[in-house]
Amino acid sequence: EVQLRLVDKLWRSHSEWLSLHAPQFDVNLKTLEIAFNRTCQLACSYCNPAFSSTWVKDIRTNGGYQGIKSDARGHFIDDYQAYKVDEDGFHSFINEFFADSLAKGLNVTLPFKKPAAEIQGSISDEAKQINAVNTISQINNKLFLDSTDGIGFIEDLQEKKINLKNKNVLLIGAGAAIESILYRIIFEKPYSICIQNRTIEKAILLKDKYSKFGSIDLNTDSEAPIDVVINGSSAGLTGNFFEPEDLNFSKKVFFYDLNYSLDQTPFCEWASNHSSNVYDGTGMLVNQAAHSFKSWFNILPSTSQVINDLKGLKNE
Repeated sequence: EVQLRLVDKLWRSHSEWLSLHAPQFDVNLKTLEIAFNRTCQLACSYCNPAFSSTWVKDIRTNGGYQGIKSDARGHFIDDYQAYKVDEDGFHSFINEFFADSLAKGLNVTLPFKKPAAEIQGSISDEAKQINAVNTISQINNKLFLDSTDGIGFIEDLQEKKINLKNKNVLLIGAGAAIESILYRIIFEKPYSICIQNRTIEKAILLKDKYSKFGSIDLNTDSEAPIDVVINGSSAGLTGNFFEPEDLNFSKKVFFYDLNYSLDQTPFCEWASNHSSNVYDGTGMLVNQAAHSFKSWFNILPSTSQVINDLKGLKNE
């Protein structure tokens, strides 16, 4: 049984409608009738801005969204879809997708972020350095490649009042997740950066690659208290999280898990034993998506309502 709760929406279930229009379903599915009005809090891409207070506020503050087409009813016809692509067919898919001159862009997720950096196009300095791309934009039939993970992460830290400048930072993990934010972390000018990884060889490779930007250690200074701990290990989500030992934390230490879940991640559960300042990567997820949106439509949408909606789902 599927239950959906939407803010300021009118809904009810109709078993007759379901049996008539969706007889192939073999589950007890609840259908929705949704009535939009001026008090709607969601900025849905389907709706006319006049039906959503979030759209209205954004447009009044920042101006109209550029390049978004609508049909005769005023509903947006630009859509955002998920595509399942085989690894062998990734580049063929990219060529076919952008053969349409109206295609604005794509988000790219694992395992395609590194192959995306090989696409013919103009790549940002950050994406080139980390050798990974999560946002592709098409402007005047030319492709622009970028990574918005780093800025999404830093902006979430700022929103949470976490300042990295002159702080001792510990990074757990040495994979793609940590590298996607390391470039931005270095330019926040922390006092020290330490990388801990169960496979020391991967940590050494990452250290050597970024040492030209700043000093990076592989061992924590036992006398220097750690101010910020950032987990980029996928084990922080799977339940196989390896708890670090013999760490010296500052009194106001912050813990941040790049993973995110409706439930508390194993890393966050461990961190909660050491601090009340514990966060997962939900804010980073939303912020990086907002910057992808900006690259396509030339406006940075508000993220606060989306983050609050996701927090509401966690509390249910």
